[in-house]
Parts: sequence; C-alpha cells; structure tokens
Amino acid sequence: ATYAKHQTQLASQVAEVIGQDLLAMGINVNFAPTVDVNANPQNPVINVRSFGESVPLVSALGSAFTQTLQAQGVLAAIKHFPGHGDTHVDSHTGLPQVIHNKATIMAQDVAPFAHIIATAQPSFVMTAHIQFPALDDSTLITTKGEKQIRPATLSRPILTDLLREQLKFDGLIVTDALDMAGIAQYFTPLDAVLETFNAGADIALMPFTIRNHQDIREFARFMSALSTAINLADIEDSFARIKGIKQHLTITGLATNTDKNWPVVRKQQLAANIAKASVTQVFGATKALFSAEELNAGTQMKILLVMPDELRCAGLNHAIKAQQKDINPTQSKLQTDGLQCLSTTTLAQADPRITMQALEQYDVVIAGDISPQLSLIEMGGMDDLSALQALGKRRNSLAMQQQLLKDILGNVQPDTHTVFVALRTPYIINEFTELSDAAYAIYDYRVDETNLHSDSFNALALYLFNDLAAPGVLPVTIPFRNGSAAIPAVSPR
Repeated sequence: ATYAKHQTQLASQVAEVIGQDLLAMGINVNFAPTVDVNANPQNPVINVRSFGESVPLVSALGSAFTQTLQAQGVLAAIKHFPGHGDTHVDSHTGLPQVIHNKATIMAQDVAPFAHIIATAQPSFVMTAHIQFPALDDSTLITTKGEKQIRPATLSRPILTDLLREQLKFDGLIVTDALDMAGIAQYFTPLDAVLETFNAGADIALMPFTIRNHQDIREFARFMSALSTAINLADIEDSFARIKGIKQHLTITGLATNTDKNWPVVRKQQLAANIAKASVTQVFGATKALFSAEELNAGTQMKILLVMPDELRCAGLNHAIKAQQKDINPTQSKLQTDGLQCLSTTTLAQADPRITMQALEQYDVVIAGDISPQLSLIEMGGMDDLSALQALGKRRNSLAMQQQLLKDILGNVQPDTHTVFVALRTPYIINEFTELSDAAYAIYDYRVDETNLHSDSFNALALYLFNDLAAPGVLPVTIPFRNGSAAIPAVSPR
C-alpha cells in the first residue's frame, strides 16, 4: 500500500512508528523490509509483501524504511538476498529456482540490495533459500543422495564473493529460517548450519525446531555434534561482527524516553491516510458510483456486496453505512435496508439457481476477492499441521469462490453496475476485466473483529460514494486478457 502512493515519506513514517513500538517492547531487531522486486504475478509468498515491481521504487522505499527504522534504534534486515521476487514456488514449502542470466539478476534482483547497502547501511541482510544457477551452479548431495544446486543460503559465491566483496556489505548475514522446506527438505540441520557458515553467514536462524522435552535433548546432541564439526577459527570474523553489534546496542541502550513516540491517535491517522492514498481505480469511470445529486434524490438503491467471508462482509457493510451518514444522514439512496452482503463461502453452499434469480433485484453489485492464497507461514507457521492441512482446502476454496464471483458478475442484469475489488494483490483483476464496469485495488483486507473497523474498506467506500478520484497508482503491471496493460509510475515522489 505504501508503494501504491509512491511516497518515501510514508515509508519513513511507517518505519518510525514500527521502530518506536518495537523498542518500547524491548525488541531491537526487525527482519524487515522485504526488498524483493515482485516481477512474477504468480509469486505465492512475496507478492504483496514487496513494494512492487519497479527497481528504482523498491530501492527508494526500502532505503527510506531502513534508514528511519535504524534511526529509532532498531536494526533492520533487508531480505531475501539475492532476491525472491521472480519465483513461483514458496521457499517455506519447496526450493525455488531463478533462471535469470547474471546480468538480469544484477539489474533486477540484486539492485535494490546494492542501493540500500550503499545508502542506508542496513545492519542485517537475510538470505534466500533459492537456487541461482547463473551465480552458483555447484551442487551438494541431499539427504536422499541426490545432487542439488546450492541455494543462495549455502553458497559462498553468493554470500561472500557477491554480497561481502562486490557489494561491500560489512554487517551481519542472517539466514532465513533453516527449518523451511527449501533447506530442511534436502539437508540435515547439522549440514545446513555447517554449509551456511562456510558460505559466509554469521547467524543460522532456526536450524532446529524445539517443541517439547525430547526436542531439547535432541538439540543438545545437535549442538555437541556442531561444536565437534565446526572450526572455531573459521567463524572468528562472524563472532567479531556479532560482538560489535551487541556492544553498539549496549552503548546506545534501549530507549526509555517515549516522549517523542507517536500517540495512538496519530498512528491511527497515519494508517487511515495510507489507506486513502493507496486506493487505486484500475479501470472504469473515474467518478463515484453515484453523484451527490443522485445520492440526495431519495430513490431507493439496492446494493449487493459479495465478499470472501462474513468478516469482510461485515467490515465493508459497516464502512458503507458510515459513508451514508457522512453524505446525508437523513436522505440517501444508500438506505440500510437496500444494502445486503453475502459471503462466497455462504453462497457456495446455496442453490445456484436461487442465487442467480436473486441478482435481478440489485442495482449495484460490488464483489471482492482475496488473492493470492495466504502462504503457509501466514496461516500459522511451518510446524502448524492444522495450517498445513487447511492450506490445500483453502486453495480449493479460493478457486471455487473466484468461479462463483465470475458466475455472479456474469449473470447480472444489463443495467446493473458491477464493481470488482482486489482486496490483496491487484493481479487478480485480469480475471474480471470483462465482467466488471470498474475495478479497484486496496491491497489490504484486514477488519477489526471487535468493532468492524477497516481503514482500507473505509477508504474504498469514500471513493465509491463520493466524487473523488482515487489517488493510488498500481505497484505492478497487470497483463490484461485483451493484451493491454496497466503500467505503474516508475519514479518515487
């Protein structure tokens, strides 16, 4: 969402608030920002975690975020080196490979890291469990006895030759979690730690999962084997770098004076401002669904909201009703009894014939979709078996919900106004271009369960029902089905 407005000032303000909040809780390291250039619409894990597809913008926003975060006393870790933006595999569940040539890797994937290292001096760089054959095509033998190209996390040409020597990075290299499938599926914890230290990493993150007393005993054996296998002389430089960072933190200390911290009201206003600034109208008439004259005419207008689940239904319903009161508290086409919201999960269980017949009564249909599918790590973590089982079910459910949305939008009356809203990634809009009169991207679907508040839904309602142009700019290119493309701006403001 920060990218959609293309403002480094917003990135800095977000980093300032995050840094202050973390430090107030005694946390002095944040594994952020993500500076992968999302060049692949099918990327299942980076996607909306990225600032976008433009190298200059990712570089500028990443640098601003890093500088401001560290100015608060919280160390930043830019990730995932040398780049996770052009993959179609999630390294939490598999081992991706980037097949770019070296020139493309340097110009697209590595460029933001190089810029941020030079301009913002990040304390950490986090590695990627991704194969880059153009940078290192050497192989390792896996636990199954098979040859596998070294992922970047275990590659000396990538971590030492490229990151340390060519990019002149002198901070700490930390691996991404070593219990992720991109590593754990192919190598033992001991081999992974030894190989990443040999490659040049300073910190091996989460190589061993501890959940019970038996795991603690296994971990003791793991550490004993590691201390026997490792040559302490080989990690002296890492020890010195870690010690230097700790001494710096000891000298500066954790901030105890919070007088300069943003008050809660100001943080809430920042979140609302970002939401308003990032709403993007991708196509359709650049005006509200209804003019002020229409809204005040008093004629009943029936609106159907179709959202992915009940919480999103309630959140958008709440936001639109709030807009109704702001426009005209006594007389409006947006009468409460003319507004209905259904979730695709509920509709999927209903008789489709009844659902399609009911569409005839609505003047406007606003449909929303949450894509891409949430990654496993977002659903509860690598160790959550219930989340792993739910992942497949949710993927099937997502496809079914999208088809249901297409059926609904494709069967409305000719004079019914249809609006599609991408609640997460804007790429999904290309599936609905021929079924919608207008499309919006809002990049965030969160709704507070306690009071149904949502900054993004409030911002969407603002532009849907007022004669205001949505100011957001697409952070990525959407390859529309008819061959045209929506191109984002390419320079930060």
